Amino acid sequence: MSRPLTRSRPDAAAGGRADRSGLQRPFIFVTGKGGTGKSTVARALATGVPNRRLRSTEALEPDDALAEWLARHIGGPATALLRRSQTFGHLAAAAPGVAELVTIGKLADEAERWRVVVDGPSTGHALAMLAAPQTFARLAPAGPVAREAERLAARLQAPEFAAYVGVALAEPMSVAEVLELDERLPEAIGRGLDLVVVNAVRPDRFNDDDAQRLQAAADRGPGRRLLEAVLVEHRRARRERERVREIREHVRAPVLTLPFVFPPADRATREKRVARLLAEASQSPR
Repeated sequence: MSRPLTRSRPDAAAGGRADRSGLQRPFIFVTGKGGTGKSTVARALATGVPNRRLRSTEALEPDDALAEWLARHIGGPATALLRRSQTFGHLAAAAPGVAELVTIGKLADEAERWRVVVDGPSTGHALAMLAAPQTFARLAPAGPVAREAERLAARLQAPEFAAYVGVALAEPMSVAEVLELDERLPEAIGRGLDLVVVNAVRPDRFNDDDAQRLQAAADRGPGRRLLEAVLVEHRRARRERERVREIREHVRAPVLTLPFVFPPADRATREKRVARLLAEASQSPR
């Protein structure tokens, strides 16, 4: 399992600004249903939010994070021996949740030096990862694991350190998943989402009177296929608007909507466009 890790130098000038959307925190964790544009939003947050200087993007491997954790808490030749042994790969399986614990711990450690935007796994796995510190703190009442877990749980809960962003599409299953994320995140880390991004929302260009006139024109015959296609898009936009309203009615966090963007020639162009839209929308989350 690998998770993209994007790091940028914190900018001291950002500290004095109002941070209503959570986009200036040292640690930003992005999750949501697969296929919602979560990765695009995460990369756009890293490259497009003001006062960030991008350093690098890399994949974080849990085995490497586990090796670092062993070196920090055990140290000495034991770590090197474990790293070379055949049993090292099975250590995480022997202790359910340890891979999630050390992975989220490594990401949080990075945020002490860099502003980190995590393209997290999908909702269920993300919740398990974020809940791992509290779980281990309860299961291990003393010792280095307990101390590390308690420290990490406190950092993930601190609003000045971490922000949590849920990404959704205006589609039934995606809406249900982001509402579940909003409900379950407080159980995992002791606080809720800071921001919800509803991605690829189609514009609703016509009011009811306009739609009726278009339907009447389509019924008369000339241009019927074109007008029917326009009406299909209108009805889809209306359904999406209702689903956005449902999200706003149920979640406690600000909700940003990003318009549907037709794919440009390359991914970088699309990400820059999404970054610009996010930066503009984050000035007045609604």
